[in-house]
Amino acid sequence: PRRTRYRYPGLRLPRMAPSAMAAAKTGSQVQNPTAAGAPGGIDDVETAVWTLQAPAALGAAAPQLPAAAAAARLPAPAATRKQPNIVLLAGALMAGLVVLLITGFVLALQMGSRHPHSAPATTPVRVGTSHTDLPVVGGNMTANVSTTAEVVSTTTTMTTIATSSTTAAAGAGGTSLRGAVKCYNFYSQLNTNPLQKYPNNPDSEAFGFATCKLCTNGTALCTSLLHGGKSDLIASHIHLAEGPDADGTRSEGPPVMNFCGSNSQGLILDGADYAVPCVQWTDGAAHNKNMAGVVVPNFNRGLTAGQRVEDIVKRPHMYYFNFHSLASWNHWYPKPHGMSRGVLVFQGEAQAPSSAAALAAPSP
Repeated sequence: PRRTRYRYPGLRLPRMAPSAMAAAKTGSQVQNPTAAGAPGGIDDVETAVWTLQAPAALGAAAPQLPAAAAAARLPAPAATRKQPNIVLLAGALMAGLVVLLITGFVLALQMGSRHPHSAPATTPVRVGTSHTDLPVVGGNMTANVSTTAEVVSTTTTMTTIATSSTTAAAGAGGTSLRGAVKCYNFYSQLNTNPLQKYPNNPDSEAFGFATCKLCTNGTALCTSLLHGGKSDLIASHIHLAEGPDADGTRSEGPPVMNFCGSNSQGLILDGADYAVPCVQWTDGAAHNKNMAGVVVPNFNRGLTAGQRVEDIVKRPHMYYFNFHSLASWNHWYPKPHGMSRGVLVFQGEAQAPSSAAALAAPSP
């Protein structure tokens, strides 16, 4: 068979056997009616062969590449940009955690430094001393209150220690009283005592009640309410009963504390001024409230005000509260017996004053 040339330069088909060519021509007539109706000749054969064989020949002639080689020739997929972003985000999180840990550590150190532990105290340094004289129970008795403040320095803290002492002096001598001030409550039921009765007594029906608060620093306050009297009230005292088998009910004795009264010449003067005058009768009653007490030096020799108060606490039955009237003083002159009296009864410990100013007795 002869070699067939095609119209298209550069494109050639392999040689075909006559039987293959005839079969190709027959198939072309059946499948391609356009080619079957064309005039016969080489051109028809060439057209038929091109139509049927060219695709098969081209497909058969194409070499089959291995799958690995084909995959190797494919371009590699471009790397996405999400991976670097994730790495940067993770790094930023780690850096933030480190910063938080460092900040917490620094804050813990600062808070710990604000609460240091106390260290042993070193040598104390005296920074000041003050001394004040305060009147406690009137013009004849004062209490010297001295306060010394010391500052004790330590390695981490400063502590201020204040110490105070109170000294009460009566007359020429006295005894120091140290420690907390104590106060005590008492009361007295007042009536006309048999030792006070006499004929035509205008105050024979006088009676009343008195309450007292006595403190170891010398402060003394009493309140009384009397009824049924007529003549002026000129003095009131706490007396100490003296003598064999003495007591505050049946016995008499000197005044150890003055309360309300008159300092006029010719009346009952015992060497200590009365702090306040007595309130007189109004509508049959005399109410003397918060009478300030004054220790009588002449009858407290060798004793401080605090010691006298402690003795009253130990032996209240030996003491009695007594009111004197002008009528009774006129009748019993020059030895007073009083108008209405009553033995002291101890009630118990009272609340002490809270400051040095409260320790001083009220002024008249």
